[in-house]
Amino acid sequence: MKNWEKVLNTLEFSPHFQIRYREIRAIPFPAFPYLVFYSVENKIVSIHSVFHTSQNPDKYPGQ
Repeated sequence: MKNWEKVLNTLEFSPHFQIRYREIRAIPFPAFPYLVFYSVENKIVSIHSVFHTSQNPDKYPGQ
């Protein structure tokens, strides 16, 4: 299973990861330096962005 598929599978069955900013949550990729930022409302997961964690910290979502 590819990393993206693992993230989607995790979100499908357990979407309640740490809230990072307001109602935006984040889940890390298993083997890459990326975070997926998403929200959950009425059992619907909406992905807002995929962030490379090696980027400039000033770009970090929610800052």
